Amino acid sequence: MVAPALSGIEAFSPVTTYLSLWPAVVALLLARYAVGLYPGYGLHPAEDVKRQTQVTAGLLAGVLGAGALFQFSDVYSRLVLVAATSMLLITLPLARSALKVVLARTPWYGERAWLIGSSERALAVAHSISQNPVLGLVVVGIGPVPPEAANLATCIVVPEGVERPLTLLLDDLTRSFQRVWLVPQLLDVSSVWVSPRDIQGHLALELRNNLLERRNRAMKRALDLLTALLLIPIALPISLLIAIAIRLDTPGPVLFRQTRVGRHGKWFRILKFRTMHTAAEDRLADYLAADPEARSEWQRSRKLARDPRITNIGRFLRRTSLDELPQLVNVLLGQMSFVGPRPIVPDELTWYGENADLLTRVRPGMTGLTQVSGRSLLAYEDRVRIDTYYIRNWSVWLDLVILGRTLGAVIRGRGAF
Repeated sequence: MVAPALSGIEAFSPVTTYLSLWPAVVALLLARYAVGLYPGYGLHPAEDVKRQTQVTAGLLAGVLGAGALFQFSDVYSRLVLVAATSMLLITLPLARSALKVVLARTPWYGERAWLIGSSERALAVAHSISQNPVLGLVVVGIGPVPPEAANLATCIVVPEGVERPLTLLLDDLTRSFQRVWLVPQLLDVSSVWVSPRDIQGHLALELRNNLLERRNRAMKRALDLLTALLLIPIALPISLLIAIAIRLDTPGPVLFRQTRVGRHGKWFRILKFRTMHTAAEDRLADYLAADPEARSEWQRSRKLARDPRITNIGRFLRRTSLDELPQLVNVLLGQMSFVGPRPIVPDELTWYGENADLLTRVRPGMTGLTQVSGRSLLAYEDRVRIDTYYIRNWSVWLDLVILGRTLGAVIRGRGAF
């Protein structure tokens, strides 16, 4: 029994042995409640994943620590406990996210809130909330004063246009509401990882630039390398089959190379499986000249739902995102990351205007917030806005959320053309 002893798994260890760990399940649920995951209304997905990860990792440390303290660790396999925790780190956030999507379609999900404000931005905030039901907030009314009989616990304040002094208004609201959300007019700044600070009675907001912290960049790069090395053995046989299919479908090279803008503004050659016919630009020019609607679509988003350049196998590759498998090489070379803003061609920098410098602070990604937010269905201005939002609010937790959503976006194939 050398192998079981080395692996930490006792031979023929009964599953019923682990049922005695049921208090750990209760502790997990109580800990998740204590950190605000139940019901968790209003939590940003990245903050949600962060809290779930911390609670699950803390539970493992507690179980292993108790095993060492009370000397019952020989009863359980440490390897099984670690493996079970690793699965929980993945399955719990995915299951919670899927359940939220389902619950958000029901009329009883979410916390009802009143929004105080009369400006256009107040209406924009209300619209944003209504467009994101998974957030768990439901604006039931907008106006200067909430009705006394509303029986609401949450109030959202957008101060522009509010005639009453803000300090007096907030004092009154905190007497009537358990939670008061103040939405200040701070556009185009980091909004996810803001921390309140007190300066002798003056409220200050600490805005941290995660991109400037070396440990964060090192962690992101380490995760890129580890993930790429794990995926390459799986990607190689799939890539071989794709290469054969491309050769049989249309004449031309298997790989497509194009210049893109990378970190610090350096250009690099991105790798993809070829999804277009040869002489693709001539096909595009003829198509746009003959179809005014297609020409307007191209000018608006630089994408076409019915692109005449794409081959038969290319449509499948794009819908499933398998055309991007060769970019694992770009990741290994440090030219790209798994998650980041879209890799753009140099001519597209003009679309970013004053945010062009911000774009080049990070490596472009194989996937990103844009890809899981509608992909090619988005107007170009929306893609720029989403890319800049990602950069300003970047964190490892946000990357994990995007990676989880990428799988769903690929399965649905929405906006992939």
